[in-house]
Amino acid sequence: MIKGWLRYAELNFKAKTGFGAAPLYWAAAAAVALLAALVFLSLTAFIWLTERHGTLIAAAIITGAYLAIAAVSALASVLIRHRNAIRAQRMLAAQPPGPRLDPSIIPIALEIGRILGWKKFLPIAVIGLFAAGIAREWTKSPPDAGED
Repeated sequence: MIKGWLRYAELNFKAKTGFGAAPLYWAAAAAVALLAALVFLSLTAFIWLTERHGTLIAAAIITGAYLAIAAVSALASVLIRHRNAIRAQRMLAAQPPGPRLDPSIIPIALEIGRILGWKKFLPIAVIGLFAAGIAREWTKSPPDAGED
């Protein structure tokens, strides 16, 4: 039964993200190839610039290019992070509030725990909360198609 839930959670995660072992391996291979290409491109650019402007100027130009790429990437990262945070806040504000724990239920739950014994009551409560979470997930409306 638990294996079925784990399999469901795994498939749900793959359906939403497309993540798995094979894409990770291919992404790692692409990253290694990209790094090798970048090294050779940098070496080629350095040799070409050295012939035209000298060693010191060539090193300064290559360094400046990498600093510019790093600055643009950092700025893009900050802007995207900020945009994602704003989008998540809007989505949270638009969502109906989740089930809240009514304070009057706590003494009742404590009394049931004392009557049944915590070793019996706690697994039942955890399974109930898990089932309620799955039911809430299944009855939830699908997300908008235009979101990341």
